[in-house]
Amino acid sequence: MNKNTKNTIITIVLVVLIGIILYKVLFAFILPIILFVVLMSILKGLIKGFDEDQEPANSELLDNNLNANSGGNVVTINLED
Repeated sequence: MNKNTKNTIITIVLVVLIGIILYKVLFAFILPIILFVVLMSILKGLIKGFDEDQEPANSELLDNNLNANSGGNVVTINLED
């Protein structure tokens, strides 16, 4: 074997080892931490309640229909952009 072939084989082996180490670190350390943080934020939101003070988005349409002076069984549909 000449020197170039040895260097190529050593480079390939090192790249594979670095890939395996990065894969292990990602799926054994970083990903579980991210999933834990996301789960805790979801649980905190479910326990406390997500923005309870917010009004529903369609309240304007309901208010407009209640305040309108329409007679009988007339249905009005308001399209808003």
